[in-house]
Amino acid sequence: MDILTIILILITCAFIASPLFRTSEQKPKDKVESQHKQSMIQNTIDELTLDYETGKLSKQDYDVLVQEHRQPGKQGHEFEQQKARNMCTKCGHKVNKDDKFCSNCGTKL
Repeated sequence: MDILTIILILITCAFIASPLFRTSEQKPKDKVESQHKQSMIQNTIDELTLDYETGKLSKQDYDVLVQEHRQPGKQGHEFEQQKARNMCTKCGHKVNKDDKFCSNCGTKL
């Protein structure tokens, strides 16, 4: 075995073993995405608060919008309206009441 082969084997082993030596500072991708999403929601709520405080939004509109952004998944009343109209909650495609999945995007109904 020549030296280049040995170096290549060592690099491959180090790459494969690297997840075992991950420090607590390195976060998995899903945690980072979740934190980013939460940060975006908080930024939106902060902007809504500013709009309310400056008089751009009524109290009723402000309360509805903040509540929608704090709910996970599809935003509150829009989800219920689409569900009642037999529409896919993800893409808005018309579906039958008996369908379990959207024929357009495949989302579980």
